[in-house]
Amino acid sequence: MGTARLLLALSVMLAHLPALRGPLVHGRVAVEGFYIISGFYMALILDRKYRGAEAGPWLFYSNRLLRLFPVYLVLLAAALALRPEVWARFREGWDAMGGGAATLLVGTNLALFGQDLVQFLRLDPATGGLALAIPPAGGALSLQKYMFIPQAWTLGVELLFYLMAPFVLGRRTAVVAGLLALSVAARAWGLEAGLDGTVWRYRFFPFEVAFFLVGSLAYRLHARLPWQRLDRRLVGVAGAVPLALMVAYPLLPKAHVLPTFSAAHLILCGSLALGTPFLFEASKRLRWDRTVGDMSYPLYLCHLLVIDQCIRLEVVAARWLVDPWPLAPFSRPTLIALAGWIRPGVALLTVAVALLVAHLLARWVDGPVDRYRQRRARRAAAG
Repeated sequence: MGTARLLLALSVMLAHLPALRGPLVHGRVAVEGFYIISGFYMALILDRKYRGAEAGPWLFYSNRLLRLFPVYLVLLAAALALRPEVWARFREGWDAMGGGAATLLVGTNLALFGQDLVQFLRLDPATGGLALAIPPAGGALSLQKYMFIPQAWTLGVELLFYLMAPFVLGRRTAVVAGLLALSVAARAWGLEAGLDGTVWRYRFFPFEVAFFLVGSLAYRLHARLPWQRLDRRLVGVAGAVPLALMVAYPLLPKAHVLPTFSAAHLILCGSLALGTPFLFEASKRLRWDRTVGDMSYPLYLCHLLVIDQCIRLEVVAARWLVDPWPLAPFSRPTLIALAGWIRPGVALLTVAVALLVAHLLARWVDGPVDRYRQRRARRAAAG
């Protein structure tokens, strides 16, 4: 499933790159696709690695934290060094903040937990404290502007799912399906109550847990299929369908068939729900697919930081063309043509740099930690 995860991470990155926006999946759909794959994978490892382990859910929790935190902390340190504008906001707002707001902002930046909830709070300008923001606040009152890695709010949602997974995913299918139905019903009620907008559509855990649970049910389908009797070519074709739809996503119909859900959204998420068991079975022995997949999480976390730095490069290049002393020998039409290539050229460079950073993080940070996590899981299983 590594290729699918990398395509989804690239989709989120391209959604933040205006010059290349549109080649892959819409950002929201990519995030919810991640949720489906995460639900499948958590159900799989709880069943195969942690069932019956003496440490109980604590081994699962600690290994999940080891999966998320090393790369996050390295990139947080890089963001502290390379995003001076966020430091400037902290300095400007620090004196006006109450203790609760300051503690929350420092704690969520360091600990990941609660970064999704920050979007539902705002600063109270009268007291400097915290207040509920319904609808969520924007502009000067928003707490989101104090996040050094803004897209890490999805990890807050993931962590909430990890907390419940050991106690839910092992239960009967009827229980999991019932919780899925409750989540869908809660979303429908929220729409009726006017809880619409970006944060309600895909950042509110009670609504989004349905996607994780769909993925966990997909694992139950995988566990029941007679893989030894299925034709390998048929498995490969079925597994390739979600990948093909990710690439062809811009061609899928965008008309809304449900409130807040387009036909393309439902087609892609449905293909992941049904196709992930086949995709996993077809790719589980492919080492290169595992290597590619290991880059998806670092890519997702580093891409905004890389974009910020490359935008600075774009500004410098544009300034050269306005006052082109290094390019004086070139004619004006040539300079105009060069100006037209600045944005797409820098965007392609941004993607290349982000992939390189993701590869280095996967190899030198996540790789050693992952080997340690696997040893812990094997020891627990043997015990």
